[in-house]
Amino acid sequence: MKKILFAIICSILPLPLSVLAGTSEGQSAQSNKQAVIEVSQLPAVVKGSGKNFSLIGISVDKVETPAAMNVTLSGGVKKSFEAKKGNNLFEIIIPEVGMQATIKAEVEFEGKSIEKEISVKPVPEWTI
Repeated sequence: MKKILFAIICSILPLPLSVLAGTSEGQSAQSNKQAVIEVSQLPAVVKGSGKNFSLIGISVDKVETPAAMNVTLSGGVKKSFEAKKGNNLFEIIIPEVGMQATIKAEVEFEGKSIEKEISVKPVPEWTI
C-alpha cells in the first residue's frame, strides 16, 4: 500500500504550463469552449516498494466533451488519460530527484501538441 506523505513547502511553487486547446474558427461561440492545461510538480512524496517518488500533476479544466490526452516526459515516461467534462487532475509518478532537475513534458490533447520544461526539486518528507 502506498503512503502519500505531504510536504509543507513554501519554496516549491508550481511552474504551470497553460495552453488553450480549443475548437476551430468555423464553430459557434457557444461550442467554442477551450480547455486550460497546467503541468507542474506536486509538493508530495509517494512511498512504494521501499523507494520514494515525486509527483507530476496535469490539470485539465473546462473540457467540452471527453477527450484522450497523451503525456510524454523526458526519460521515456508515457501516460494516456481520458479527460472528462469539468475539472480533471491526473498524476504521474516519477523517481525522486536528489537535486533540482529539468524535465520536458509533451502534452497531446484535442489535436494540439505542446511542450514545456518543468523544474523538479527535491521534496522534504513530512509525516502527518
